[in-house]
Amino acid sequence: MSEENRFKVNLRGMIDILSNHLYSSPDVFIRELLQNGTDAISARKLFDKKFNNGTITIEPKIIDGKKTIVFSDNGIGLSYDEINQFLAVIGQSSKRDIITGRISEEFIGRFGIGLLSCFMVTNEIRLTTHSAKTGEYLEWIGTPDGIYKINHLESCPDGTSFYITLNKNFEEYFEADRIIELVRYYGLPLPFPIMLKTEEGSQRINTVVDYNSDMHDSIMSFGKDLFGIEFMDYIPLNSPTGLFSGVAYILPYRIAATAKNSHRIYLKHMLLTENGSTLLPEWAFFVRCFINTNSLRPTASREDFYEDDTLEAAKEEIGECIESYLMSLSKTKPDILRKMVSIHNLAIKSMAIDNNELFNIFIDYLEFETTSGIMTGSQIRDFDEPFTVAFQIDKFKQYSPIFSAQNNLLVNAGYVYDDKLICNLIDEYELDATALDEEMFLQTLEDIPLSEHSEYRNFLDIANETLIDFDCQAEIKAFQPYELSALYIMDEQAELFRQILHAKENSDSLFADIYDAFAEEIDNHHTTTLVFNSENTLIQNLKNISKAQLTNIIKILYVQSLLLGHYPLRNNEITIMNKSIEGLINGGILK
Repeated sequence: MSEENRFKVNLRGMIDILSNHLYSSPDVFIRELLQNGTDAISARKLFDKKFNNGTITIEPKIIDGKKTIVFSDNGIGLSYDEINQFLAVIGQSSKRDIITGRISEEFIGRFGIGLLSCFMVTNEIRLTTHSAKTGEYLEWIGTPDGIYKINHLESCPDGTSFYITLNKNFEEYFEADRIIELVRYYGLPLPFPIMLKTEEGSQRINTVVDYNSDMHDSIMSFGKDLFGIEFMDYIPLNSPTGLFSGVAYILPYRIAATAKNSHRIYLKHMLLTENGSTLLPEWAFFVRCFINTNSLRPTASREDFYEDDTLEAAKEEIGECIESYLMSLSKTKPDILRKMVSIHNLAIKSMAIDNNELFNIFIDYLEFETTSGIMTGSQIRDFDEPFTVAFQIDKFKQYSPIFSAQNNLLVNAGYVYDDKLICNLIDEYELDATALDEEMFLQTLEDIPLSEHSEYRNFLDIANETLIDFDCQAEIKAFQPYELSALYIMDEQAELFRQILHAKENSDSLFADIYDAFAEEIDNHHTTTLVFNSENTLIQNLKNISKAQLTNIIKILYVQSLLLGHYPLRNNEITIMNKSIEGLINGGILK
C-alpha cells in the first residue's frame, strides 16, 4: 500500500540559497521590485488599452520609528485569489496565465521567486494592492518563516505598494543617493517615469538619451555619464530582426583581449548583466555596450542569458553592426579610423583575417613589425623591392640584425593574426616576398675569398671536430653586421629534434620512451650549422691560438649563438659553457 505525500519547503533555507548562491548581492531586491512594478504596468496596459500613464514611485520614509522604503506602482494590482495563488506559492509567477500556463512576452518575471529577495534586507514584507480587475482593496503581510496573512481594506492607491522595513545592516538602502544609483543601474531605460519622493519633493530618476537619433554629442555624453569614460566614438546597435537595440562605445585606450569589460545589458528595460561574454563576439573587447533586448531568455538568477539559437543570432547581428560601422569609417570618419586602428590594432586584425571587406578597408592602416621599424600595410604594399617574411618571432629577432645591416627588409609575421594578414596582403597585391628559409639564407651569405681558405682550414677542422658532439657542422662566411661573431642555423627537422630533447630533459621519466620514439624518427635527418663570420675581429684572432683554447672558445660561441637565436638551452649545454670558461681561465687566456 503506497502513501502519497508532498514536499515541504523551508522558506528560510530558500532565502539562504537566494542570498548566498543565486543572487550576487542584496541590491537585487531593488531590481526585483522594479521588475514587479514594470510587469504590473504592462499587465494593466493589456487589460485596459486606454491606460498609458504607468509610473513607479519610490519613497523612503520613517514608519513607526523604522526606516522603510515604499515601492508603489499604478499597475494591474492583485485580487484575493491571485494573492493566494501567486504570493503564497514559491515558483508560481503571477505573470503566468491561469488557463494556458504560459507567460506573455510582455512580462520580465518568469520564475516566481523574485519577491523572496526582499527577505534579504527585511524581516517582513507588507503590501497593499487595488486590483484593476476585481476592484478589491487588500493587504498582504508575509514573514521569512512562511507565515502570511491577508486583510481586506476599505481603500488604497491603485496598483500595488510594497513596504520594506529595512533591517539594521541594510539601512544604506534608505538613502536617496543610494536609491537613485541602484534604480539607474537596474532600470535606467524603463519606458515610463520612476519617481523618487522625498521631503524636498519628487524627481524623475530614469532618463535615457535617444541613441537612435543623430544627436552625437548627447549620445557621447550619455556614455560618459553611464561608464565614466570619454569614449572615442559610438556605434549604433540596431538588430534587423528586432532582437536588440542600443549603442556600443569605443574605448579610447588599449585593452587586453582577455580583459572583462563592464557593460549595461538590459532585458525588457531591466538590467540583466554587466557581463557581455555571452552576447558579444569575442573580438569586440574594445567596446562598452548599452543594450536592451526583449527577445532573449534569462537564466533563473536573472544575471545572464540562456544560451540558445536566439542568443547566437543576436551575437552574430551585433558583430555585423560593429563591422558595418567600421566599414563606413574610411568614408565618414577617416581620422577616427586611423586612431582606432592605432589603439585597437589587435581587435581589428582578428576581424580582418576572415572578412575580405574589412581586410581591404583596414590593411593599409594595420601596423606590422619590420627591420625598418613599424610599417603599415600600405607601406609594405608600396615597398618596391623584394622582402622576406619571418613567421616566428624568435627567428625575426635572430635575423633582424643581419637583414638590417644588409639593408634588406624582414617582416615579422609571428604575432597572432599577422601571419594570415601578411599572406593575404602578399596574395592580394602580388608582392615579391619569400618566407625566411634558413638553409636558403645560408646560401646567400658571401663566401670568403679563396686566398683566405688556407688561413681558416685548421680553424674549421677544429670547429667541426668540436661541434660533432652537438650534431652541428661549421662553416665560415663573410656577412654583416661585423659585430656578430657566429650565427646558428637549423632546418625545421633539427628544430623539432631539439625541442623533443629539451622536453625530455624537463619532463617526468614516464614520458621518456615516448620522446625517444619521436627523436628516433627525426635523428640523422636534420641539419644544423654554426656559421662563423670572417669579418668579425674575434674570429680573425682565433686563427693562431692553441687547439685547447680554440676548442673552449668554439663551445662558448656555440652556446652564445643559441642564446642569440632564442633557443632554450639543454642542461648539458649550460654545463659545457661553464667548463669552457673555466678552461680558458685555467689556460691563462682570461687572466
